[in-house]
Amino acid sequence: MHDLRSLRALVFWTAFSCLMFELLIARLADFFIGFRNTFLALPVTFLGLALGSLYVHFRPQLAARFSVRGSMLGLAAVSFSTLAAVLVILTRGFTIIAADDAGFYLTDAALKTAVFVAGFIIPFFVFGRILTLCYHVERDHIGRIYSADFFGAALGCFATPVLFHFVSLPEVMLVWMISLSAVVVVFLKMNVRTTAAVAVGLLALTTGSYFAIRWLEGSVEYQYYSRDDDPPTTREIASRWNEFSRVQLVRFEFKKDKRSHYKVIHDDGRSNVHVRAYQPGRTTTPQKLDSLESPFIMQRPVKEALVMFAGCGDEMIRIRELSGDTAHVTGVEINPLCVALPSSAPELADLRIAEFFAHPDVTMRFMEGRAFLMQNQKQYDLIYVGSSAPTALQVTGHTRKYLYTKEALRDYLRALAPHGLLIFDYQSTEFIAQALKHIAAEDGTGPLENKVIFLRSRFGKNVRTPIDLIFAKDGFTPDEVSSLVSYSPDAPAMVRYAPGIANPNAASAAVVNGPLIEADKVVTDDRPFLLDLDFASYRLIPDPEVLQNVRHYESWLRLTTLLGLVAVAGAFIVVASWRRERRAPAPALVYLLISGFCYMLVEVALMAKLELFMQDVTVSMASVITVFLLTTGVGSLAHQRLIGRIGMRAFPFVVAAIVLGSIPLLSLLQQQLVGLPLIGRLLAVAVVVFPIGVALGAFYPWLVSRLVATDHAATVPITYGISTLASVIGASFAMTMMIPWGFTRLLVLGASGYALLGAFILVHSHVLRRPLFTG
Repeated sequence: MHDLRSLRALVFWTAFSCLMFELLIARLADFFIGFRNTFLALPVTFLGLALGSLYVHFRPQLAARFSVRGSMLGLAAVSFSTLAAVLVILTRGFTIIAADDAGFYLTDAALKTAVFVAGFIIPFFVFGRILTLCYHVERDHIGRIYSADFFGAALGCFATPVLFHFVSLPEVMLVWMISLSAVVVVFLKMNVRTTAAVAVGLLALTTGSYFAIRWLEGSVEYQYYSRDDDPPTTREIASRWNEFSRVQLVRFEFKKDKRSHYKVIHDDGRSNVHVRAYQPGRTTTPQKLDSLESPFIMQRPVKEALVMFAGCGDEMIRIRELSGDTAHVTGVEINPLCVALPSSAPELADLRIAEFFAHPDVTMRFMEGRAFLMQNQKQYDLIYVGSSAPTALQVTGHTRKYLYTKEALRDYLRALAPHGLLIFDYQSTEFIAQALKHIAAEDGTGPLENKVIFLRSRFGKNVRTPIDLIFAKDGFTPDEVSSLVSYSPDAPAMVRYAPGIANPNAASAAVVNGPLIEADKVVTDDRPFLLDLDFASYRLIPDPEVLQNVRHYESWLRLTTLLGLVAVAGAFIVVASWRRERRAPAPALVYLLISGFCYMLVEVALMAKLELFMQDVTVSMASVITVFLLTTGVGSLAHQRLIGRIGMRAFPFVVAAIVLGSIPLLSLLQQQLVGLPLIGRLLAVAVVVFPIGVALGAFYPWLVSRLVATDHAATVPITYGISTLASVIGASFAMTMMIPWGFTRLLVLGASGYALLGAFILVHSHVLRRPLFTG
């Protein structure tokens, strides 16, 4: 017999290691295989766990040989070796291709992704094997053993982003390796000499691994601007990982042009920050027609300026120079390393970056941009929204998308002085213009025709006709428009739309003068994605040229992953049900598929809805998911009491009502309570999440208890695998369909799923009078 306390500790630390490992490989995916592929970390995790469950299902004799000590040793050995092998292959065998060019290196991307998936599915297989064995061995105490899973995962979820806030990737991995090694030593339960020898060996392995990881991740090769006539050579000067990205300071050398410059690069080049030199007291006049210099060409007074996505201060320095060194400039940047790395690099000392940010007329705020806008009480003559890597605006799990919604535009307009200009540089201007039109119609402020100018952007050389948008709160005068159109020989072609110009670009004019788009097509906080999925053009095996397009590639990847997971789940259930003696009852399969799918549907939608409310990526991940996992663990512990009082026939309907009831509460939080201090927002999140988490945590352990009570104990191992696969399908479905549907519809669908489960249980137990759901 196994000690229940030891097994709970084993499950706790396995879940902790599993969740932390999942978050670590998600960060590695962002950099090594590309930000568009990052979400694959979740399917890899759940598929590995499901395969571990399937292995135990077909090897029932494993339960007799199961030992806590052997499991911990195997877990540590597989995790350490897999991490080392995959890192070596990815860093020494491949080049990091910049995001803009990644579509032209599909073979390279496919190989890297294959290494990533094949390598990291192995440790999750081991995690799944251990967890399944623990659930099977202690199936009579499933509530307590299952709750340890959630509590361990909650700790891992909390610790990882917090660690990344303070230290870089190698140090985070060091903490993970030390914690896993410490648990192995504790579980050895051998004589002092043997324990000491193992401890010393693990310490040496951990120390060596730490220095190897530091060397490996700092010695990667990059390939930027590979399609240019003069592709540069690059040299990384400094780098660090934090909760947002891997940030590297890179020097670019162009041999033909005999020039060089510095950039701050995020991850695989999905976002690039230009580093500009600061010359105290320098003033300039407009040199070219672009969105930033347009206010000064039109001779608009700029005394107070706000720069969003300020990076390392490039646009802030230019505004100071163009204003005659008189404007007060405020910059907002979420990632402090954009300034910290170039400011502290000795090689860049002559650029005087730290001196610029110390200037009394320069204010830099390192915070989430939308949070700044919601808290801001100041008005600005110029609000400049710099390029935020628009290729990434389809990415789930990043708050930058909340700076382009209709609600965000209201915040911009509130912060804009009566005579002020709002500029969006190299953005999806069609969606922004449509949102502005809807706001004007709702507020009765008149048409948009004389308030916007579209310029062809000078940024984005690899994108066809990128557009900048300039909005004037008080409209543009004929003289201002004339000053732009006559500024330079190429100005008439650059100005694609402006009030009163002859022959405006037809597409741009249609956006401004055309009818309002449907309200459900407007980008909002509930559906904050500028790029939609392309369902109409989907092909399972598309032409390579199609995948070179960002929109088509991401649509294809998400849809193909979802279809693939459904196929895997179907095959998994068929294989698991092959032997009659270990076949789970069909009603149990239906129960697991619906409850597992809806669990992740609700969890993902809740996290997305609360992401903006928490105002900070680190706080959001470390609080919302952690609270959800903790409350789910409480539900697992209390499942018998909870369902015993309500009854399983009514319980799914109660859960559906709770989920539906959370929708207006979430809206209330966002609209009325966003100004609360952090502790107030955390308490508000706990109040909303607690009943949902507790309710959802009761479903799986209740079914295991019923299987044991109805003489189906042999099927317990496979239930974890089926529930896990259903969850990953739910997560993949949610992350795919939230783009066209938004978050509220996902919650409604989740609630509908639980109501469907309730109807199924009613029919099965009350009409058919089968025993599984009557306990």
